[in-house]
Amino acid sequence: MGCSFFWKMLVKVIDISGGLKCRTLAIRNAFSQMLKLSGLENMALGVYIVSPAEILRYNRIHRQKAKPTDILSFRYPPTDCSEEFGEIIFCPKIIYKRCTGGRLNCPQVGFQSRLLRLFAHAVCHLAGHDHQTTHEYKNMRIFETRLLNLVRPIEFIRPRRNKFELMGVIPK
Repeated sequence: MGCSFFWKMLVKVIDISGGLKCRTLAIRNAFSQMLKLSGLENMALGVYIVSPAEILRYNRIHRQKAKPTDILSFRYPPTDCSEEFGEIIFCPKIIYKRCTGGRLNCPQVGFQSRLLRLFAHAVCHLAGHDHQTTHEYKNMRIFETRLLNLVRPIEFIRPRRNKFELMGVIPK
């Protein structure tokens, strides 16, 4: 009669992007905080960091869109083994590209805050919010902002080091 274990806010982060080096522990902690603040503390969550080609594949399959997106979220019903399960798939290369040279044109600091906002946006979807109408959009944006105000800023991407720093030498 069901499984003998119980999921309690399990967040697993897997980086298969081969791109920007993400701090998976920081990402896990951010999602854990947001799930708890959203009342989803019993949800098991898989977070996948993927390449542009991989997120394009997911976007084609699940949204029938032939272009890459920055983040996707999916919520699955409870089973005998878990309360609820969710998945979040995101591509830091696409997010970074949109921040630095694309639509948003924001610097590195903007990339970190954009990533956090996208995380909050994904958790809003997991919590049942949507943005199909103006009213839904406003309510979702309020919920997103509440999450962002309660979660402390985190650096999600490891800073790049130049060859001198890697050798332990500081150039003059």
